[in-house]
Amino acid sequence: MVAELFEMDEIRKLIDENRLDDALKMLDEFQNINTGKTPAEVFLLKGRISCKQHKWGDVINQYSEVLEIEPDNSEAKSGIQMARNILGFYNTDMLNP
Repeated sequence: MVAELFEMDEIRKLIDENRLDDALKMLDEFQNINTGKTPAEVFLLKGRISCKQHKWGDVINQYSEVLEIEPDNSEAKSGIQMARNILGFYNTDMLNP
């Protein structure tokens, strides 16, 4: 368990440093090694990475996984709402130059 916490801290640091590919690789490796129930933290961190990459569909998918495990997770709820707002944005002025 201590090793898992240390690994998650390292992954958070990589995300903060915008080393997103490295962080995603570590998260995937973590999931492959720990074939049991995936902790919500893994999906939460993947959601943060997807957000930084502007992959809004992936943001919704990852945060939805978090909500299946932790239904009251406020970061996941607000992340899904933000992604939906971005995907639903419509500006008629941009269509009529």
